[in-house]
Amino acid sequence: MCFLGLFSAAALLFDSITTAELISYKGPVPILPANRSPFSYGSLATGGASTNASSVFLVDNMPDLRAALTLPYPRTVYIKGNISGHEITSAANGSTYADCQWFIDNSGAKKFNFTRHLMSLNQTYMDGVAAESAKNGTIEGINAGEFLTLIKKSNGWRPQAQNSQKKWSSIDVKSDLTLIGLDESAYLNGVSLVFNAVNNVIIRNLKLTPPRDCFPSPDSTTSWNARYDALSLVTSTNFWIDGNTLLDGPAPVAPVPAIWDYAVDPYDGLMDCEDGTDNVTFSHNIVANHAKSILLGGGLKERDRSLGKLRFMLFGNWFQNSDSRNPMMRFGTFYIMNNLFMHAGESAEPYQRNLNYNLGVNTESNVLVGGNVFVNNAENGTKIFRFSNLSNATLPARLCIPAAETGLPEALQGLAVPGSSLNGLDVDLKQDGLAEFQRTVTGNSTGNLEGSLLVGCDGFAAQPVPTTFSTSEEVENYVRREAGQRTVATREAQLFAEF
Repeated sequence: MCFLGLFSAAALLFDSITTAELISYKGPVPILPANRSPFSYGSLATGGASTNASSVFLVDNMPDLRAALTLPYPRTVYIKGNISGHEITSAANGSTYADCQWFIDNSGAKKFNFTRHLMSLNQTYMDGVAAESAKNGTIEGINAGEFLTLIKKSNGWRPQAQNSQKKWSSIDVKSDLTLIGLDESAYLNGVSLVFNAVNNVIIRNLKLTPPRDCFPSPDSTTSWNARYDALSLVTSTNFWIDGNTLLDGPAPVAPVPAIWDYAVDPYDGLMDCEDGTDNVTFSHNIVANHAKSILLGGGLKERDRSLGKLRFMLFGNWFQNSDSRNPMMRFGTFYIMNNLFMHAGESAEPYQRNLNYNLGVNTESNVLVGGNVFVNNAENGTKIFRFSNLSNATLPARLCIPAAETGLPEALQGLAVPGSSLNGLDVDLKQDGLAEFQRTVTGNSTGNLEGSLLVGCDGFAAQPVPTTFSTSEEVENYVRREAGQRTVATREAQLFAEF
């Protein structure tokens, strides 16, 4: 009965937070780069441009952020300072912050223990518990039979505890939103923004870190299924995501040692877009210190809803020590233009994962790659491409490298200059991609079959970009200067004048 009262109290608290009263904001606003506006696939995004003065808000805490992002009408929301996804009540209401135990205590699984859950996955250990139970012994000061009953429930309790964290650390955002960091301190720290069937969103000048999943599910002692992304787009359209910094932290985050040889990786992706999401431009962002950064396109069950959609432009982004999925692509059409990919390679201090690959070309994807700069210390190949699940020659993936093609239609000729570079030297991505694909076919390691990748630019159309370049050096200098959250000045509000 006491538990039911506690759980009901938590539910009432959540309901009161989501209906918090917001006060419109009329103060200074950031001066963002004047030469930027939505372009390419995200060109139709206007966000909260139709906002009136009463629908502009400044938020500096998680409850107000949740209230502002779930409003059902166009609005502009400015973020001030560090907003934690573990903040339950704001400073004005007692400043309550959750930890993993708080999420357990406010779930339907109050007896869940993550360490015991990991123990329950070890059959040898469970056999030992069963043997001790048969002898009517004790384990951890508990009757072994009772302990066995308790630990067997862990697998069912884990998702209940995880759902408790999701309720507080993620926000189901509504359409017609402009979300902007007020200055360089604007940080959504451990917050997951979920866009499900949402349209028309602009996100700018933010630092974003996904929640650390307190209760991830292990595939093995070193491979984990964490739940949260910083940005999750599902069946959503018309997004411009520009000038942000997405990362695990200022340095790569090491897996957390747990019992035995388990090392827990609490992070999933930085951005996942799937299930027919469409018309997205991802530009001038920094993506840093993460293992599996950007997934564009979900599993086979989403194929029918994704074909003809999932159109993305990635331009002017800086990938820093991002191990893989920069991005990984399925089903849609993807333009990877004028980005900078840098990976430092192995090091002991600080913790550093290894580069796995940059561009993942998967099932029925159409990928154009032009004018990118790759800098890495990878061994055993360039690690630019990874081809996976290309198993049907009648439904091939397509790879277009304009710089490597002759006889390009006039509309695509502007995308052929400059070519791409690797460690300061020109690299032929067409030959590099073909060699990597053939290696996987020969090794039969990733499900690829001969004929399931077509290399050429037939069927690709031109896409507009904000600026053009003549050399790889120009690309690198531009990205270093323009990518990521910026130190910005502010000015008095001039509503509706610009994005």
